[in-house]
Formats: sequence, C-alpha cells, structure tokens
Amino acid sequence: MEILKLYDFAESVCCQKIRLVIAEKGVKIEECPVPLDQGAQYDPLFLKINPKGIVPVAVHGDQIILESSVINEYIEETFDGLQLMPTDPAARARTRYWSLLVDQGIHNPHTTVVSFVIALRYAFLAELDTPEKMNAHLDSVRDPISREMQRQGFIDGYESAAFKIAIEAFDSLLIEMNGSLDESAWLAGDSPTLADFNLAPYIHRLDCLGLSFMWEHRKGIARWYSELKQRDSWNAAIKKPHIDKWLELMHMGGEEAVPKVKAILDRSST
Repeated sequence: MEILKLYDFAESVCCQKIRLVIAEKGVKIEECPVPLDQGAQYDPLFLKINPKGIVPVAVHGDQIILESSVINEYIEETFDGLQLMPTDPAARARTRYWSLLVDQGIHNPHTTVVSFVIALRYAFLAELDTPEKMNAHLDSVRDPISREMQRQGFIDGYESAAFKIAIEAFDSLLIEMNGSLDESAWLAGDSPTLADFNLAPYIHRLDCLGLSFMWEHRKGIARWYSELKQRDSWNAAIKKPHIDKWLELMHMGGEEAVPKVKAILDRSST
C-alpha cells in the first residue's frame, strides 16, 4: 500500500485530530508541513492540491482527500490498527453525531473567532498597522465566514457578538459532553472512537487559551481530558509538535480573556 502524505500545520486543530488518529492506529505517513504563519497555504503548488488554501490535506496514491473528519474516516477504513469506528450501529451513530457537532459550527465559526479574539489578532495587529494593510489581509482570507469573523474581531474584540455566541456555544457543548461522559468512559461508549479524537483538539484549544475553568466543575470532561493527555498518541500528535511561540501567544491572551469569558457566562446563566 502506498504511503499516506499529510499536509498539515502543528497548531491547526483540524490537523491535530488527524495526527491523533494516525498515532492511535500506528499509521506511517509522509509529513508535508504547511507553515500557515508563513503564508505557505497560498503557495501556487499547494493551491493545486487544495484550491481552498487550507489544511489538512491527505494524498494517498492518486487520491486527494479533503476535510479533516472525512480524512479520519478514510484512514479508519483504509488502514489496520486500533478500531476507532464501532461495529454496533447505535454506537456508530453516536460517533458520527459527536463528529458532526464539530463540523456544524464548533470549528468554524466558533473556534475561529475564540482563537482569533483571544490570541491571534494581536499577532496580526503588530503587522497590520495601517488600514490598507488590514484590508489587504482581510481580502486574502478565502473563507467568507473566517473573513467576517476576523473583521468583527479586529473591530470589537471581546465585545463582538460572534465572540459571545462562540463562548455560549462552547459552554453548551461542554454541558452535553459532560452528560455523556458521566454515563460512559468515552463519548460513544466504553472504548475510544473517532468521536473522542475529533473533539479532543477543540477542548485542548480552550485549555491553551486559559479557559480550562469552563470544565473544572464538570468531572466527566475533566476525567476524559486527563486520560486523553496520558495516551501515547497525545505526546506524538499534540505535545511534541506544539510550536512554543504559538503556545506563548495563546497563554498570554488567556490571562486577559478569563475574566471576560466568565462575565459572558455569568450573563448567559441569569
């Protein structure tokens, strides 16, 4: 069987979930880094592979597979190793349900806007010091949802409607996850599945942004997240590839974000 090529970036949550599945299954791959912070996603050679200019992309022989959840299912169905899709139809449905939540808003816009407002906008603002540079950057963002989220983030920051909606959406997700994890060890049952690895990077992103207080009182999530971080796959897929300057940026932004996020959650609970 031909080796799988993975075009990815260490701090992309979508890439992290694929690397987790690859590590869990022991799949050997050819890594093709696409440093988003250097604009490599706009390289004409990469755009021939994915005209959307986003990672991850998997290439297997003459097949190009796009979208991270689709890539993970392809890996599960193509390669041997730990089975991450249950055979029971009900458990398969639960697995797909949790994965679908990511694709129906948790990733974009909610993770996009939370990451941008708390951390990434400061890196951009250091470079985009004129209206012309700002507009040129926004025009370069190909995805219209991401473009508008960034525009709101630059202007309104923590006060943007999109940020408040994203925090409330994550809180609702955590409530639902905790309910499931109070009943079973993993999201879809007694064994880890694609559901756990598709969602784990999003909880980790909140953690990197200083928002772990959002599940301190939710014992099911706290246990689940702790167990994930102890797996060998976590070290290989998440911990080792982390980029120090990105972690520092997220941690610094998180110090400012915590009281603002707590205020949003307090208002939404009254």
